[in-house]
Amino acid sequence: MSSDIEPQDHEASQRLSKTKQKKSAHDAQRVGEALCALNDTKLNAIQMPAELREAVVAARNMRQHGARRRQMQYIGALMRSVDVAALQTEIDSANAEGHEERRRFKQVELWRDELAAGDENRLAWLEETFPNIEREHLRRLIDAVSRSNAETERRKAGKALFRYLRKLVS
Repeated sequence: MSSDIEPQDHEASQRLSKTKQKKSAHDAQRVGEALCALNDTKLNAIQMPAELREAVVAARNMRQHGARRRQMQYIGALMRSVDVAALQTEIDSANAEGHEERRRFKQVELWRDELAAGDENRLAWLEETFPNIEREHLRRLIDAVSRSNAETERRKAGKALFRYLRKLVS
């Protein structure tokens, strides 16, 4: 008689409780919302079924609350057949790359501003840190920023200096 009970107990332990099923569905829907928030470049870099990708693109274009809510529920349903944890890892990775790019951008802006203000310490640090730097070219760019009288000329020279510094970092 114990043999009849064991399969049922094993089967019952394999099923998720209603609460866990709902939590799993909500988690999948949150991952779907995160997919909708990604830009095209990041979205295309993530591996997912074509049907899910089409649903995400459609949801991004929906503006009416009811329609978007239904589309997000549909995305949540599609997510049942996908490894949600792996997808979340890819989304986190894509977002981390974006954060790192913004941090580098801000850092290069700061360097440009310091060089334009005549900070010789920053110039010396850059020459030490980046041995492949073209010193004369960099000094000409810095001089162009500091010598410019008109705002448009100063902005144009500052952009050229920024592009050069960004190329160094890349």
